[in-house]
Amino acid sequence: LLLVSREEHDLIIGSLMGDASIRQREINSCFRIAHSLKQETYINFKLNLLNKFNISEFEKRKRVINNREVNMIYLATKTHSVFNYYRNLFYKNGKKIITPEILNQLNPRSLAYWICDDGSFCVSLQYLILCTNAYTLEEHNLMKEFFIEKFGLNPTIGFRDGKYYYLRFSKKDSRKLIEIIKPFIPKGMEYKIGEAKNG
Repeated sequence: LLLVSREEHDLIIGSLMGDASIRQREINSCFRIAHSLKQETYINFKLNLLNKFNISEFEKRKRVINNREVNMIYLATKTHSVFNYYRNLFYKNGKKIITPEILNQLNPRSLAYWICDDGSFCVSLQYLILCTNAYTLEEHNLMKEFFIEKFGLNPTIGFRDGKYYYLRFSKKDSRKLIEIIKPFIPKGMEYKIGEAKNG
């Protein structure tokens, strides 16, 4: 029996709030993530945390994003029954969703991983944005309520390009959020909270 540690659970939850995915095979599921080459230190950090689940893929490949070729690193575990829990938690009819049950599992460490995946720090205006493009307005309202109730933070729900929602934290709330997650930001990702330049 393979058990998931608290730190592994936080990494999986935080990453799934971002761009990670769970792919279901015949019986069991696998955990999949991808990062750009400039985040190689970060994906190596994830690799070290996930090693016990046996890695089926860890390779560099090119991917076209918005007509631009980007060097990516792909990481996938082998299928395992432990990932079925996360598949059932995060997916409904094959689509990733956000629910109160998921949000209630977020803590400062998993929140740090989520921000490392989806966060963007505006240096000039000193605020954090969560690029939560894949989620609906209803899900954004759930996330906003979660931040208000659990952390006393009140993000604004933004809308861009006529189709994407995102969360933006005020300068004051951004400072408070950074203090909450700072102890858990992996090496090399400090730029996500405005503390160092990337690369």
